[in-house]
Amino acid sequence: MSPAECEWYRATFGELYPLLYPHRDDAAAAREAADLVAWLGLRDGRARIVNLGCGAGRHAAALAALGLRVVGLDLSVALLEHARTRPAGAPPLVRGDLRRLPFRPAFDLALSLFTSFGYFDDAGNERAVREMARVLLPGGRLVIDHIHAAHLRRTLVPEDTRVVPGCRIRQRREIVAGRVRKTMVVERGGAERVTLHEDVRLYDPDEMRALLARAGLRRVGFHGSFAGGALRDDSARMIVIARRGPE
Repeated sequence: MSPAECEWYRATFGELYPLLYPHRDDAAAAREAADLVAWLGLRDGRARIVNLGCGAGRHAAALAALGLRVVGLDLSVALLEHARTRPAGAPPLVRGDLRRLPFRPAFDLALSLFTSFGYFDDAGNERAVREMARVLLPGGRLVIDHIHAAHLRRTLVPEDTRVVPGCRIRQRREIVAGRVRKTMVVERGGAERVTLHEDVRLYDPDEMRALLARAGLRRVGFHGSFAGGALRDDSARMIVIARRGPE
């Protein structure tokens, strides 16, 4: 891949992002946030939460609406600006890199939702997990919502085209060296054409467990839904939960 493609997230998570994933809306985030709150027992509102890779702030806003203390972090200027324009307002938002989080250990829960992890090489992903663990208080929990690799390998659609208002998007996907790579050609107005990339590391449960253990996280569990349901063969998502041990 070219140097630009290696940092694909800088271009892909920009102004066109809402067109690429229109189905990921506020209603879905509200349902997922409610499920997380019930599953993790966060009803009293005292927990401090950081939403890492918060994007346009869907989940951060939904959690804040439930009375929780939330901080959102993302690298994308465009998506953070979108988050700040939410009608109901946004919780505190910070721009930063997952590999160098600008926080001290202060959080009871760190959330990485909608595949906002796995963008870097293996060393970079390991640094990101160590940072996620570092900002947790002793006993704090990390939740990573990631691709269920085994399910994706069985169901990958190599190529498709979809049309959204004002755009035609052609998508090609492949799995190479343990990563799922997607190329999107976005055509707007019949003339403008933009090519975007995604390149995400896949983790099987044993790999993820080892990765988290190296960061000092324990009691790792794997689930297939935000409500804590079992991880099954037909689960599209792998929801990972782990806990930071006491000092």
